[in-house]
Amino acid sequence: MMSAVERFSRRRFGAFVTAFAVTLVASSSTFSAQAGSADAGKLPTKIPEGTVLRIGDPETQRALELSGLIDKLPFKVEWANISGGPQTIEAFRANALDVGSVADIPPIHATWTGLKVKIIAAKFRKEPVAHPIYQLGIAPGVEVKTLADLRGKRIAFSPGQAQGALVLRVLQAAGLKKEDVTLIELPSKGDAYPVALASKQVDVAPIWGVLVKHYLHQYGADGATTIPHGLRDDPAHLYAPQAVLDDPAKAAALGEYVHYWAPRQQATIDLLARELNKPPIKAEDLFDRRFETIAANALNAS
Repeated sequence: MMSAVERFSRRRFGAFVTAFAVTLVASSSTFSAQAGSADAGKLPTKIPEGTVLRIGDPETQRALELSGLIDKLPFKVEWANISGGPQTIEAFRANALDVGSVADIPPIHATWTGLKVKIIAAKFRKEPVAHPIYQLGIAPGVEVKTLADLRGKRIAFSPGQAQGALVLRVLQAAGLKKEDVTLIELPSKGDAYPVALASKQVDVAPIWGVLVKHYLHQYGADGATTIPHGLRDDPAHLYAPQAVLDDPAKAAALGEYVHYWAPRQQATIDLLARELNKPPIKAEDLFDRRFETIAANALNAS
Protein backbone atom coordinates (compact mmCIF):
# COMPACT_ATOMS: atom_id res chain seq x y z
CA MET A 1 0.00 0.00 0.00
CA MET A 2 1.24 3.47 -0.89
CA SER A 3 2.23 5.57 2.13
CA ALA A 4 0.86 9.06 2.80
CA VAL A 5 4.28 10.52 1.95
CA GLU A 6 4.35 8.69 -1.37
CA ARG A 7 0.83 9.86 -2.18
CA PHE A 8 1.80 13.45 -1.42
CA SER A 9 4.99 13.21 -3.46
CA ARG A 10 3.14 11.72 -6.39
CA ARG A 11 0.59 14.53 -6.30
CA ARG A 12 3.35 17.13 -6.18
CA PHE A 13 5.11 15.41 -9.06
CA GLY A 14 1.94 15.56 -11.14
CA ALA A 15 1.55 19.25 -10.38
CA PHE A 16 5.18 19.96 -11.26
CA VAL A 17 4.81 18.33 -14.64
CA THR A 18 2.21 21.10 -15.27
CA ALA A 19 -1.28 20.15 -14.23
CA PHE A 20 -1.79 17.88 -17.18
CA ALA A 21 -5.00 15.91 -17.47
CA VAL A 22 -3.45 12.54 -18.25
CA THR A 23 -5.21 10.09 -20.48
CA LEU A 24 -3.84 6.94 -21.93
CA VAL A 25 -3.43 6.50 -25.62
CA ALA A 26 -6.37 6.09 -27.95
CA SER A 27 -8.95 6.55 -25.23
CA SER A 28 -11.85 5.94 -27.62
CA SER A 29 -13.32 2.56 -26.80
CA THR A 30 -14.02 1.93 -30.49
CA PHE A 31 -10.35 1.10 -31.03
CA SER A 32 -9.16 -2.38 -30.12
CA ALA A 33 -6.10 -4.54 -30.70
CA GLN A 34 -6.72 -7.29 -33.21
CA ALA A 35 -5.66 -10.87 -32.58
CA GLY A 36 -2.24 -11.39 -34.05
CA SER A 37 -1.39 -7.68 -34.07
CA ALA A 38 1.96 -6.57 -32.66
CA ASP A 39 0.38 -5.24 -29.48
CA ALA A 40 -2.26 -7.93 -28.95
CA GLY A 41 -2.19 -9.71 -25.58
CA LYS A 42 -1.40 -8.61 -22.06
CA LEU A 43 1.34 -6.28 -21.01
CA PRO A 44 4.09 -8.10 -19.07
CA THR A 45 4.33 -6.98 -15.45
CA LYS A 46 7.44 -8.78 -14.19
CA ILE A 47 10.55 -6.62 -14.36
CA PRO A 48 13.64 -8.84 -14.19
CA GLU A 49 16.55 -7.68 -12.09
CA GLY A 50 19.03 -5.73 -14.17
CA THR A 51 16.43 -4.36 -16.60
CA VAL A 52 17.60 -1.06 -18.11
CA LEU A 53 15.54 1.58 -19.89
CA ARG A 54 17.23 4.29 -21.95
CA ILE A 55 14.87 7.24 -21.63
CA GLY A 56 14.82 10.55 -23.47
CA ASP A 57 12.52 12.64 -21.27
CA PRO A 58 14.45 15.50 -19.58
CA GLU A 59 11.34 17.15 -18.12
CA THR A 60 10.18 14.04 -16.31
CA GLN A 61 13.73 13.25 -15.20
CA ARG A 62 13.97 16.66 -13.53
CA ALA A 63 10.53 16.30 -11.95
CA LEU A 64 11.40 12.87 -10.56
CA GLU A 65 14.65 14.21 -9.15
CA LEU A 66 12.91 17.11 -7.39
CA SER A 67 10.16 14.90 -5.97
CA GLY A 68 12.53 12.13 -4.83
CA LEU A 69 10.57 9.56 -6.83
CA ILE A 70 13.53 8.87 -9.08
CA ASP A 71 14.90 6.50 -6.44
CA LYS A 72 11.68 4.46 -6.46
CA LEU A 73 11.83 3.35 -10.10
CA PRO A 74 12.05 -0.47 -10.05
CA PHE A 75 14.51 -0.64 -12.92
CA LYS A 76 17.76 1.02 -13.94
CA VAL A 77 17.55 4.13 -16.10
CA GLU A 78 20.09 5.56 -18.49
CA TRP A 79 18.79 9.09 -18.97
CA ALA A 80 19.48 10.70 -22.34
CA ASN A 81 19.38 14.46 -22.84
CA ILE A 82 17.22 13.95 -25.91
CA SER A 83 13.86 15.50 -26.72
CA GLY A 84 11.83 16.31 -29.79
CA GLY A 85 11.08 14.36 -32.92
CA PRO A 86 14.31 14.53 -34.96
CA GLN A 87 16.54 13.62 -32.02
CA THR A 88 14.40 10.74 -30.77
CA ILE A 89 13.90 9.28 -34.24
CA GLU A 90 17.64 9.43 -34.89
CA ALA A 91 18.33 7.75 -31.53
CA PHE A 92 15.73 5.04 -32.21
CA ARG A 93 17.35 4.26 -35.56
CA ALA A 94 20.76 4.03 -33.89
CA ASN A 95 19.33 1.70 -31.19
CA ALA A 96 20.45 4.26 -28.62
CA LEU A 97 17.06 4.97 -26.99
CA ASP A 98 14.14 2.89 -25.71
CA VAL A 99 11.47 5.56 -25.20
CA GLY A 100 11.07 9.26 -25.87
CA SER A 101 8.71 12.04 -24.83
CA VAL A 102 7.51 14.13 -27.76
CA ALA A 103 4.51 16.03 -29.14
CA ASP A 104 1.97 14.36 -31.42
CA ILE A 105 3.86 14.65 -34.73
CA PRO A 106 7.05 12.54 -34.33
CA PRO A 107 5.27 9.15 -34.11
CA ILE A 108 3.40 10.00 -37.31
CA HIS A 109 6.52 11.21 -39.10
CA ALA A 110 8.52 8.19 -37.90
CA THR A 111 5.90 5.84 -39.32
CA TRP A 112 6.01 7.61 -42.69
CA THR A 113 9.80 7.16 -42.76
CA GLY A 114 9.47 3.40 -42.21
CA LEU A 115 10.38 3.32 -38.52
CA LYS A 116 8.10 1.00 -36.54
CA VAL A 117 7.05 2.82 -33.37
CA LYS A 118 4.08 2.81 -31.00
CA ILE A 119 2.63 5.46 -28.71
CA ILE A 120 2.19 4.14 -25.17
CA ALA A 121 0.78 7.20 -23.34
CA ALA A 122 -0.53 10.70 -23.92
CA LYS A 123 -1.25 13.70 -21.72
CA PHE A 124 -3.00 17.03 -22.24
CA ARG A 125 -3.33 20.33 -20.38
CA LYS A 126 -6.61 21.02 -18.61
CA GLU A 127 -6.97 24.49 -20.20
CA PRO A 128 -4.81 24.32 -23.32
CA VAL A 129 -6.12 27.42 -25.12
CA ALA A 130 -5.78 29.60 -22.03
CA HIS A 131 -2.27 28.28 -21.35
CA PRO A 132 -0.65 27.59 -24.74
CA ILE A 133 2.83 26.26 -25.20
CA TYR A 134 3.46 28.29 -28.35
CA GLN A 135 2.94 31.87 -29.51
CA LEU A 136 3.29 33.10 -33.07
CA GLY A 137 6.40 35.25 -33.15
CA ILE A 138 6.19 38.20 -35.53
CA ALA A 139 9.34 39.69 -37.04
CA PRO A 140 10.15 43.37 -36.37
CA GLY A 141 8.38 45.62 -38.84
CA VAL A 142 5.86 42.97 -39.93
CA GLU A 143 2.17 43.76 -39.40
CA VAL A 144 0.32 40.68 -38.14
CA LYS A 145 -2.47 41.29 -35.66
CA THR A 146 -4.79 38.37 -36.44
CA LEU A 147 -4.52 34.99 -38.12
CA ALA A 148 -6.08 36.44 -41.27
CA ASP A 149 -3.00 38.71 -41.57
CA LEU A 150 -0.85 35.64 -42.22
CA ARG A 151 -1.85 35.72 -45.88
CA GLY A 152 1.21 36.43 -48.02
CA LYS A 153 3.66 36.04 -45.14
CA ARG A 154 6.80 33.88 -44.95
CA ILE A 155 6.28 31.34 -42.17
CA ALA A 156 8.91 29.07 -40.60
CA PHE A 157 7.91 25.44 -41.13
CA SER A 158 9.34 22.15 -39.87
CA PRO A 159 7.30 19.22 -41.27
CA GLY A 160 8.49 16.56 -38.81
CA GLN A 161 8.02 18.62 -35.65
CA ALA A 162 5.11 19.87 -33.57
CA GLN A 163 5.73 23.40 -34.81
CA GLY A 164 5.08 22.29 -38.39
CA ALA A 165 1.75 20.71 -37.54
CA LEU A 166 0.78 23.80 -35.55
CA VAL A 167 1.45 26.00 -38.58
CA LEU A 168 -0.84 23.83 -40.71
CA ARG A 169 -3.56 23.93 -38.04
CA VAL A 170 -3.26 27.70 -37.79
CA LEU A 171 -3.62 28.11 -41.55
CA GLN A 172 -6.64 25.82 -41.47
CA ALA A 173 -8.20 27.84 -38.65
CA ALA A 174 -7.59 31.06 -40.60
CA GLY A 175 -9.23 29.64 -43.71
CA LEU A 176 -5.92 29.80 -45.58
CA LYS A 177 -4.15 27.29 -47.81
CA LYS A 178 -0.44 26.62 -48.12
CA GLU A 179 -0.52 28.50 -51.40
CA ASP A 180 -1.69 31.62 -49.56
CA VAL A 181 1.61 31.85 -47.67
CA THR A 182 5.25 30.98 -48.21
CA LEU A 183 6.41 28.12 -45.99
CA ILE A 184 10.14 28.37 -45.28
CA GLU A 185 11.39 24.93 -44.28
CA LEU A 186 13.53 25.42 -41.20
CA PRO A 187 14.09 22.93 -38.36
CA SER A 188 13.24 24.30 -34.93
CA LYS A 189 16.42 23.76 -32.92
CA GLY A 190 17.30 25.90 -29.92
CA ASP A 191 16.74 29.57 -30.73
CA ALA A 192 16.67 29.04 -34.51
CA TYR A 193 13.20 30.55 -34.90
CA PRO A 194 13.76 33.72 -32.82
CA VAL A 195 17.01 34.29 -34.70
CA ALA A 196 15.26 33.78 -38.05
CA LEU A 197 12.59 36.28 -37.03
CA ALA A 198 15.07 38.87 -35.79
CA SER A 199 17.14 38.60 -38.97
CA LYS A 200 13.94 38.75 -41.06
CA GLN A 201 14.56 35.40 -42.77
CA VAL A 202 10.89 34.75 -41.97
CA ASP A 203 7.94 36.94 -41.05
CA VAL A 204 6.23 34.54 -38.65
CA ALA A 205 7.36 31.53 -36.60
CA PRO A 206 5.89 29.52 -33.72
CA ILE A 207 8.05 29.96 -30.63
CA TRP A 208 7.55 28.41 -27.23
CA GLY A 209 8.05 28.83 -23.51
CA VAL A 210 11.00 30.85 -22.35
CA LEU A 211 11.93 31.70 -25.95
CA VAL A 212 8.84 33.93 -26.16
CA LYS A 213 10.06 36.07 -23.25
CA HIS A 214 13.62 36.13 -24.54
CA TYR A 215 12.48 37.13 -28.03
CA LEU A 216 10.34 40.02 -26.81
CA HIS A 217 12.96 41.16 -24.30
CA GLN A 218 15.76 41.09 -26.86
CA TYR A 219 13.95 42.42 -29.93
CA GLY A 220 10.81 44.13 -28.62
CA ALA A 221 12.41 47.55 -28.91
CA ASP A 222 12.94 46.83 -32.61
CA GLY A 223 9.26 46.08 -33.10
CA ALA A 224 9.15 42.32 -32.44
CA THR A 225 5.73 41.08 -31.29
CA THR A 226 3.81 37.87 -30.71
CA ILE A 227 0.16 36.92 -31.10
CA PRO A 228 -1.81 33.96 -29.71
CA HIS A 229 -2.86 31.29 -32.18
CA GLY A 230 -6.02 30.31 -30.26
CA LEU A 231 -5.64 26.55 -30.70
CA ARG A 232 -4.73 23.71 -28.38
CA ASP A 233 -1.07 22.86 -28.84
CA ASP A 234 -0.42 20.65 -25.84
CA PRO A 235 -0.44 16.95 -26.81
CA ALA A 236 2.51 15.09 -25.29
CA HIS A 237 3.27 11.46 -26.00
CA LEU A 238 5.55 8.69 -24.87
CA TYR A 239 6.53 6.49 -27.78
CA ALA A 240 8.90 3.60 -28.33
CA PRO A 241 10.23 1.39 -31.13
CA GLN A 242 8.24 -1.79 -31.71
CA ALA A 243 11.39 -3.83 -31.06
CA VAL A 244 11.57 -2.40 -27.53
CA LEU A 245 7.90 -3.17 -26.89
CA ASP A 246 8.45 -6.74 -28.07
CA ASP A 247 11.00 -7.21 -25.27
CA PRO A 248 8.98 -8.44 -22.24
CA ALA A 249 11.39 -6.98 -19.67
CA LYS A 250 11.47 -3.53 -21.27
CA ALA A 251 7.70 -3.56 -21.91
CA ALA A 252 7.08 -4.28 -18.21
CA ALA A 253 9.47 -1.48 -17.21
CA LEU A 254 7.75 0.92 -19.58
CA GLY A 255 4.43 0.02 -18.01
CA GLU A 256 5.82 1.08 -14.65
CA TYR A 257 7.34 4.24 -16.11
CA VAL A 258 3.93 5.31 -17.43
CA HIS A 259 2.74 5.32 -13.79
CA TYR A 260 5.22 8.08 -13.11
CA TRP A 261 4.77 9.91 -16.36
CA ALA A 262 1.30 9.90 -15.65
CA PRO A 263 -7.79 11.68 -29.24
CA ARG A 264 -7.52 14.08 -31.61
CA GLN A 265 -4.74 12.13 -33.31
CA GLN A 266 -6.64 11.08 -36.43
CA ALA A 267 -7.47 14.68 -37.35
CA THR A 268 -3.79 15.59 -37.08
CA ILE A 269 -2.76 12.65 -39.27
CA ASP A 270 -5.35 13.50 -41.92
CA LEU A 271 -4.26 17.14 -42.04
CA LEU A 272 -0.57 16.28 -42.33
CA ALA A 273 -1.15 13.55 -44.93
CA ARG A 274 -3.19 15.91 -47.11
CA GLU A 275 -0.87 18.91 -46.85
CA LEU A 276 2.42 17.00 -47.03
CA ASN A 277 1.27 14.47 -49.64
CA LYS A 278 1.84 11.47 -47.38
CA PRO A 279 -0.02 8.15 -47.29
CA PRO A 280 -2.94 7.80 -44.85
CA ILE A 281 -2.42 6.14 -41.47
CA LYS A 282 -5.08 4.88 -39.08
CA ALA A 283 -4.62 6.46 -35.66
CA GLU A 284 -5.22 3.17 -33.87
CA ASP A 285 -2.27 1.62 -35.70
CA LEU A 286 0.08 4.02 -33.90
CA PHE A 287 -0.86 2.87 -30.40
CA ASP A 288 0.12 -0.07 -28.23
CA ARG A 289 -3.14 -0.89 -26.47
CA ARG A 290 -1.57 -2.97 -23.72
CA PHE A 291 -0.68 0.23 -21.84
CA GLU A 292 -4.23 1.57 -22.00
CA THR A 293 -5.32 1.48 -18.35
CA ILE A 294 -2.03 2.31 -16.65
CA ALA A 295 -2.21 6.12 -16.55
CA ALA A 296 -5.84 6.20 -15.43
CA ASN A 297 -5.12 3.67 -12.67
CA ALA A 298 -2.07 5.64 -11.57
CA LEU A 299 -4.14 8.81 -11.24
CA ASN A 300 -6.85 7.02 -9.30
CA ALA A 301 -4.25 5.67 -6.89
CA SER A 302 -2.68 9.07 -6.26
